[in-house]
Amino acid sequence: MKFELSRLRRSMAFRMTLLLCAALNLGSWVRYRYFPPCCDQQSSFGFPFPVHISGGIAATSDYYLLGLLLDITIALTLAVLATWIVEHWRS
Repeated sequence: MKFELSRLRRSMAFRMTLLLCAALNLGSWVRYRYFPPCCDQQSSFGFPFPVHISGGIAATSDYYLLGLLLDITIALTLAVLATWIVEHWRS
């Protein structure tokens, strides 16, 4: 089977996988924003890699560009893999 990148535009598996990854990151942000830990603990958001870490005794706040790039790379890789699996299963 020949896999073409043009199939990604019309693939529901691609869209659903990206939506799932975005929902996981949004859920992580909601947990970080509205349910913070108590007692000066560090908290972070981003799934599976942290994008932002804040808190602690010194109240530091750091953004991690590498975490964001890794999250995007993993989401796109999983979406392409899901599309390939669905297309392969159909044929």
